[in-house]
Amino acid sequence: MKCSKCGTEFEGNFCSNCGAPAKPASSESNEISRPAITPPLNHEYYDKEGDLIDLAVIYGVYKTRIGMTDFFRLCTDYTPQQVSEAVTYIEKNITPAPYSKSDAARMRKQIEAPIIALNKSRGIPSSYTRVSYDGGSNDRLKMLLVSWILGLAYSIYIVFYFFIKASSATDTISALGTGIAAMLVTPHIICVVIATIFNIVGWYMNKRGFVLTGAILYAVSILMFPLYFLFVVVQTVLSFVGFAKMPKS
Repeated sequence: MKCSKCGTEFEGNFCSNCGAPAKPASSESNEISRPAITPPLNHEYYDKEGDLIDLAVIYGVYKTRIGMTDFFRLCTDYTPQQVSEAVTYIEKNITPAPYSKSDAARMRKQIEAPIIALNKSRGIPSSYTRVSYDGGSNDRLKMLLVSWILGLAYSIYIVFYFFIKASSATDTISALGTGIAAMLVTPHIICVVIATIFNIVGWYMNKRGFVLTGAILYAVSILMFPLYFLFVVVQTVLSFVGFAKMPKS
């Protein structure tokens, strides 16, 4: 065996000249099969080529949970459970590298191109991951955020106006008039309040079904009391557009 430090030929575990430990031989096939199926406790992850994955770079390039999940599914051999654990660890413990959208797009192709070529050589069809790092997700969240904030503000206002104000009226005629108006507008109020709840839950949990339900209920509230459509039409539009922009997965 040849010492990697001084070049002396020796036998055993240590160099007879300088005392450097022997370096075990490794073949190219061993390097390729380097990533273990089970990630180590120190959260070091390897791609299909055996290269250590820089988690900060991956977070900075892919930016979202969906994007990072797509990366691990394409570029590693980890199981879905291990991928989910890896992405959760990254979100909680890693600071993303500050890449712009253009830099992220360029680096994404640089990262994935060798893996796609490797998959092709193995007869595995693959393509670039979805562009989930762009502004689509953020725009969607902003739309739904604005929608539920407006819905919540309007819900508080209309409930206060028709119920709390009516109960505090001292004049009998005024109280009676406000009570009748409250009865007429109650279906509208109920729809708006429930729609706002679904809107908030859908935004927070990123669930299309909740967002769609909220959008429909906003629309129904307009039908229940068309005179107040101006107070709900913005929430309705933003909810439907946000729903349309949400990924189906």
